[in-house]
Amino acid sequence: MCTLTARQGGAPVPAGSAVFGWGGAGPALADPPAPPAPAPEACPPLTVPCDLAAFAAHLEIRPASGARPLGGGPLAELLAWLRFTDRRPLDAGTLVVLADALPPGLFAVWTVPRPVPTAELTVHFTDALDAAPVEDRVLVRIRTEYAGGGWTVEDSALWSTTGRLLALARQARVLRNGSRAAHGDG
Repeated sequence: MCTLTARQGGAPVPAGSAVFGWGGAGPALADPPAPPAPAPEACPPLTVPCDLAAFAAHLEIRPASGARPLGGGPLAELLAWLRFTDRRPLDAGTLVVLADALPPGLFAVWTVPRPVPTAELTVHFTDALDAAPVEDRVLVRIRTEYAGGGWTVEDSALWSTTGRLLALARQARVLRNGSRAAHGDG
């Protein structure tokens, strides 16, 4: 295990840790299958307004289900094909960014945007990155597992275009501006 605490002006800022396994055979559990999704080319791109998420200008986002951010749907879950517009290769660093690139799952049930900043993000990689090169696009599912008391817990999963599970992520987010529940706009 390796840990890092970065300091700025003498004060601790982001902290990180990494736990490394060994390569080779061992006990395994089959990868959870990717959710059913149309091919990326069959999904029309989604344009995110820059005033809502400026970073989205660096991404191609193709929703792969009927759920849309601020769509007022029944489930706090989004599913989309993602890649960087410059089509950079996918490695551990880019997967961390893509694990946090979609709006929170709550945005699928909300109709009004609210700030929901990440307080903590943990990403676990599978051995798929070591097994074969990864294409430039991934299928990302983010869902809200719990929201209340000013916090939300989100789970994300990232799959390759061939259906290989690449990473799992969990993040805690702060609910702001009067967000009181996982459903509705109240």
